[in-house]
Amino acid sequence: MPTSLPNETTEGEGARTISYAYKASLISSAQQFDLTDAGLSWRIGGRSGLWPYAEIASIRLSYRPMSMQARRFRADIEKAGGGRIAIVSTSWQTVTLMTPQDQDYRAFITELHRRMKEAGSKASLTGGIGTVTYAAAVVMLALLAAKTTTLRLQTGILVLPYRNPFLVARDVATLDHYANGRVTLSVGAGYLKGEYRALGVDFERRNALMDEYIQALRVSLTGEEFTFEGTGYTAFGNRIQPGPAQKRVPIYTGGNAKRAKAPSTSAMPRSSLPKSISDTPLR
Repeated sequence: MPTSLPNETTEGEGARTISYAYKASLISSAQQFDLTDAGLSWRIGGRSGLWPYAEIASIRLSYRPMSMQARRFRADIEKAGGGRIAIVSTSWQTVTLMTPQDQDYRAFITELHRRMKEAGSKASLTGGIGTVTYAAAVVMLALLAAKTTTLRLQTGILVLPYRNPFLVARDVATLDHYANGRVTLSVGAGYLKGEYRALGVDFERRNALMDEYIQALRVSLTGEEFTFEGTGYTAFGNRIQPGPAQKRVPIYTGGNAKRAKAPSTSAMPRSSLPKSISDTPLR
């Protein structure tokens, strides 16, 4: 997939335009960004605009790695009076190969900041994506459960191998019990090695742990006594109380990896869509 890298073009005598373009995915349209004398010019799909540097209200810089996109950086830019665009540093080249654009993205964003400063911008400049994005799933759903009566409460997604499955089951059972049976559990294996390392979990065993923990959830979310032997732990005659209000809490899988999307031949099938939740719960 051809990619346009930042370059300088002449826009009238003495004028200089810095350009950066990329395709967010193989099937999406190219996104074009230009730093002109008049301001930040952009074209995303069928939308376009020209924002004077002094009218840019805020820029939030973040590092957002994704599956097959370990070097993914992003700038969320807002204009005074309304309007928001995002500039991302990664561009796909083929199905299996992408071209990192770290330095080109960095050069473009650095020059944007310089021109904003020159224009007297008072924009808010921040880093990170905000703590609310990573709010603990079950805790957040408990807050929603307390203020609603019919809203379906669904995680999207909870990285299951990070946690002891019986602690997950207890949280889910308690939430479902007091929410009158409104919980749907969506789980995934995760992909960030740094998080696995911080939690002391073997990243290379995440898929095996995922399968094992789903089985543990199934036997422990019945409200009855159960026995289960897992990796380094054994439950013998245990029971989670209060049990869930639903006879069978729906469990879905989500993920981008081939394994997450491939049909399963086991007694516990997988059914998932990239970056979303599957239509068919695990039985």
